[in-house]
Amino acid sequence: MTNTIEKYNNELIREQRNINIIDYINEVNKLFHKIDTSFINEFIDLISRNECCIHHNLLEKYEVISLSSSTFDIKRILDQNELIIEKDYILRNSNQFNSKEGKGKKNEYYLHPYAFKLCLIRSLKTPKYAKYYLLLEECIKYFNDYQNKINEVYIISYKNRIGEYLNTITEQNYKINSLKQKIDIIIDNNKKLEQSNRELIELTKKNNIKLDETHNMLEETNEELELTNIKLETTDKTLNIIANKLNSAVIDRVVQPIKFL
Repeated sequence: MTNTIEKYNNELIREQRNINIIDYINEVNKLFHKIDTSFINEFIDLISRNECCIHHNLLEKYEVISLSSSTFDIKRILDQNELIIEKDYILRNSNQFNSKEGKGKKNEYYLHPYAFKLCLIRSLKTPKYAKYYLLLEECIKYFNDYQNKINEVYIISYKNRIGEYLNTITEQNYKINSLKQKIDIIIDNNKKLEQSNRELIELTKKNNIKLDETHNMLEETNEELELTNIKLETTDKTLNIIANKLNSAVIDRVVQPIKFL
């Protein structure tokens, strides 16, 4: 049986199935024990309160005692299980003589869930409850083994994922650092370019000033040339007048040749 449940655990781990304790108990019972658990839902409701609230009639319903049992038989079972009054159970309607009916009232016992479970487990008439609690004990042990092993699988899986994430982060950090270096180079080049642009602007301003000065000088030179041209024209006219006068003087002084008849 042990090896069989361990194989079942290995199957759960291999398939990485994560089931709760209730489903685990039901599966183990269905596969290996087949104990009648039709009582369990009602039973869980009965034992959910932490007080003496379970009437002794339920001991009859769960076949711990027979329907014909007297309150004396119930008290005997409580004593056999070493249950303590006012702690494990309480007593109501103690035997009192009723003059009208001619009989006493029947004792009523209310059991604490712990006491009720103890009576079920120790009952010789209904061994299925003891078997069920043995099943619970067995399942708790193997469920704990299953949980530990599957947690190890999850931890290994998480570690592998974390390792992959760390590798991805390292790679991304490398890319980010490379990109940062490129950005730093671009920023540095931009700064140099800005400096060059500022120097070029200053040089352009200086050249513009020189061009303006040269332009002004050219304008002044042009004005001087125009004045010179005017003077040259005037001089040329004067020289022409003088030349004409010289020609006239030369003509007057030259002896005219004698013409023979």
